[in-house]
Amino acid sequence: MTDEELWRELGCPQRPARIWQKAFDYEPLHCEQLCDLRESAATPPGRRGPLDFELYLDDLTYEETQMDLLLYLLPLCLRAWSMNLLGETGWFHAYGQRFWHPWGSSNQYRTQALFDQLSGPQRQAFQRYVTDGILEAIDRSPGLQAIDRNPVLPSLDSHVPQAYCYRWIRELGSFATICPGLSMLWSKWWNLETKGRAIAALQYISCLMYEEGANLIFSQGTSGGRPPRLWDDSMDVNNRAWHPANLGFSKRCTDSHRTGVGDRQVSFALSGSPGSCHCGPDEN
Repeated sequence: MTDEELWRELGCPQRPARIWQKAFDYEPLHCEQLCDLRESAATPPGRRGPLDFELYLDDLTYEETQMDLLLYLLPLCLRAWSMNLLGETGWFHAYGQRFWHPWGSSNQYRTQALFDQLSGPQRQAFQRYVTDGILEAIDRSPGLQAIDRNPVLPSLDSHVPQAYCYRWIRELGSFATICPGLSMLWSKWWNLETKGRAIAALQYISCLMYEEGANLIFSQGTSGGRPPRLWDDSMDVNNRAWHPANLGFSKRCTDSHRTGVGDRQVSFALSGSPGSCHCGPDEN
C-alpha cells in the first residue's frame, strides 16, 4: 500500500487551515514543520531529523488530539514507522519504540484509544498499511540459519544471520496488541507466495515446536543467543495482552493443519523463486 493509496482511503485529508493541537512540550512549531514536510513530499525525517515526529507522538499520547491534523499527517507518520521497520534509516529507532503508545491508550481527554477514534474505513486503511509493511519486511528476509548438516532441512543456508526476523516478529506483536486485524496479515503471510514468507513461516513454526535450547532453525550465533519470543513486541513499555480478536484467532491457528502449511508446501516455496509459488494445501 503506497502513501498515496493510504491518503485516499483516509478520505483525502487536507492540511488544516488552523492548527490548534496543544503541544505537550509547550512548543507547537513541530506540527507546522511536519505539515511542511508532508506538503513537500520529501523523504522523512527532513532537516530537523526525528525530533518533530517524537514530539508529535507526545502530543498524541498525552494531549487532546486534533483529528483533522492527525489524518493529514498519518501517511507521514506511518512512513516513518515503515522506514524504521525495514531498516531504511537509523533515525527512527526511538520513534518506533514509542509509535504504538497513543494508538492503544486513552488519556484525560479521551476515553478511547486513538485507534478506536478513527472511522471504520480509516481503521481498515491503517491496518492495511501496517500489514503491508510487515509483509514487506518478511519478504526481504535474507535467509535461514540452521545447525550444521541439518538432517531435517539440509538445503538451509547455514551462514546467513537470523537476527533480521526479531524486528518484524516484535512489530507483529505490537500490531496484534493494538489492532484486531491479525487475520488479515496472517492469511496473506501463510499463503507463502514468496520465499521470504516461507522462511518466516519456518522461523515462526520452529518457535512453537522446539524448546528454547533445541530449536533447529536458530543456532547459538543468533542475536540474543536464543530464538525470538513470539509474545514480544516493539514497544518500550507494554503490559497488555493481544487484542481479544487476535487471541481468539491465534488459538485457531496454532497447528500446521489449520494454517494450511505442510512440509512439501514450505519446501516448494523455498526451492522456487520469490513470488513464483502458489501452493495449495498439503495433501496429507
